[in-house]
Amino acid sequence: MAATRSISSEPRGSPLRLLARKWWLLFVTGLAWVGFSIIVFRLNYTTVSAVSILFAFVVVAIAANEIMLAALTYGGWRAFHILFTGVFAVIAALAFMRPGDTFGSLALLVSFVLIFRGVFDVTAAFMAKNLISGWWIQIVTGVGELLIGFWAAATWQVTASLLVAWVGAGAFLRGIGGIIAAFQFLHAARHARA
Repeated sequence: MAATRSISSEPRGSPLRLLARKWWLLFVTGLAWVGFSIIVFRLNYTTVSAVSILFAFVVVAIAANEIMLAALTYGGWRAFHILFTGVFAVIAALAFMRPGDTFGSLALLVSFVLIFRGVFDVTAAFMAKNLISGWWIQIVTGVGELLIGFWAAATWQVTASLLVAWVGAGAFLRGIGGIIAAFQFLHAARHARA
């Protein structure tokens, strides 16, 4: 088993130290994502336009989450989060501007967002495996996003309820991952103080 470094061994201004101090931000956003996913699963969306607008709001929330993460990081990670913010903003704009497009186009956008986010989560988890004991949870979340994303990309017979299920499942995975990450950083912060 690889040796795990402590958060306290990180430089004073490191993103990991900052996240350990601001763990509650991850917790609150995780709760918001889970709450949003429950709302998504409870409402009845039957038209392409309604599902597209729902998806656009989800992507705006993802972009806002990336802005928050960019503010908490520096260097290459900040650049990645800023890049992701731009990509998600463009996708949201496309979904808002053309909500009446076909389910196939919307499924393509949903799959792109889930695959993009899944790759990022898996990569970030492997990079943090020596710093955070629960790094594997982010891998599980990322793999879940990837599987749903590839399923969305490969499905040609798309229905409104299937699109809503993909959006809801993606939001739920995002929320669970955020909540678990929050507790991991809280634990790391307490361990660093001890």
